[in-house]
Amino acid sequence: ESQLYRGDTSPWPLLSDEEIRSRIEARLEHKEPWIQERYLERFGETGPPVRRAGEGYEAIGPDGEWGPAENPRHEWFGGFKLFFELPLCTFDPSTLDCAWAAMGCSRADLDGSGAADGDDLAIFQTAWDQYGPGATCSEADGWCGGADLDRSGLLDEEDPAFMDAAQGCSVW
Repeated sequence: ESQLYRGDTSPWPLLSDEEIRSRIEARLEHKEPWIQERYLERFGETGPPVRRAGEGYEAIGPDGEWGPAENPRHEWFGGFKLFFELPLCTFDPSTLDCAWAAMGCSRADLDGSGAADGDDLAIFQTAWDQYGPGATCSEADGWCGGADLDRSGLLDEEDPAFMDAAQGCSVW
């Protein structure tokens, strides 16, 4: 805990757009093909989701609009990176909403295969169609046959977003 009381360090120097692109590409090389495909589907035409903007950065939001993004990472201090482990969704939920990730993949794995995939999406869609948007769900009805993924008690726009975000996620 005493590390929290140390003085702050200066933010990392800003990267150029080309440095951002090359770092993302280097990390993508080591990811599974489905991750690479999802990245290219989302950002193939627009380029990286983060870019240099004057003396800072901006990131593309879920609405496709660019907005300011902080440079929260700090230089090495005492053998560790300050804020390295803290996710963007904690500091800037308007850029990245990770609520579904906190619940894990198991809820979206409706068929129990160990991964959220097209089969689960089909089960979800059937339940969604059966109960309908706005339906009241509970444990008694299996959370609307599994369609109330966030278990809010209501079928709303969060549930299909949860399923879409979980696609490709592995339970194990």
